[in-house]
Amino acid sequence: MDGLWPTVAVTAAGAVAVVILLPTVVLLFPALGMAMGGVAAFFTVLLGLAALPVVDLLHPQAGGQRGMIAGSARRLGAVPVGAAAVAAMVFAGVGLAVDRFDAAHPAPTHLMYAMDADTRQARWLSHEDDPQPWTARYVGKFERVGGEFPGLDEAEYRSGPAQPADLPAPKLELLSDVPGERGNERVLRLRVTPQRPVRVLTVHVDSDTAEVLDAQVAGIRSELPWPLANPPRTAGLTFHAPPPEGIEVTLRLIRKTDRVRVRVMDVSDGLDRLPGFQPRPPGVGIAGSHSSEMLAVARTYPV
Repeated sequence: MDGLWPTVAVTAAGAVAVVILLPTVVLLFPALGMAMGGVAAFFTVLLGLAALPVVDLLHPQAGGQRGMIAGSARRLGAVPVGAAAVAAMVFAGVGLAVDRFDAAHPAPTHLMYAMDADTRQARWLSHEDDPQPWTARYVGKFERVGGEFPGLDEAEYRSGPAQPADLPAPKLELLSDVPGERGNERVLRLRVTPQRPVRVLTVHVDSDTAEVLDAQVAGIRSELPWPLANPPRTAGLTFHAPPPEGIEVTLRLIRKTDRVRVRVMDVSDGLDRLPGFQPRPPGVGIAGSHSSEMLAVARTYPV
């Protein structure tokens, strides 16, 4: 029976480790943009380390005489360890009991808006698998929107219809179109200019209309292969904090059709002025994510 108490104490300490680590996984890591697959692996390693003392206690013979001596030492220290474990569990339980979302501590929720300027169709989007009641007013079924908004990832979003907003799409200008080094190559020089204050600007080329060989921006060349994403469009370029005067992009490509379709999208923050948006009630906040409160507008240009 004496040998049981150290095992119980250390096991309780491991349980406390789980309680402490779980909020980190659920809240902190997603806010930092860490992929949940990597988080799961990291979390498993931490829990494995927390469980090692339990395994050692259950198998003291694995350490031979040293293990037996260590076991005796652990029995002597079982009382303070057990007391600390019990205190930690009590404190954790009390903390979880009083830690509730309210107006002073709003529950984080994820909501964003995306509009296709060509069709004037818009939708609300959310990363939440089980949206809370306020968010559920805007979104419903799961949908992949990477094809229509190639600047977004390929993850499934909760989606719902939204009213189109009076927002201009970024402007795309063809500055020049000249032959490349080989007879079937073309070199397109484009300028993409946001028409409103934005924090992100993206450029994607429809792979059905052209095979992009490389891209050049500000004298820096990006060779293929570009990582494929958002089929049928090739992965494109993403610019953070673009200047108001726009960005010049040079594409070396092989045309598949007479006109190359280029999809441009820009992103700003803030949903308050959008049609159909209802302010969050007390107790509902904003999730700590770079895509929370995001407002995206996309348009396709044939060049």
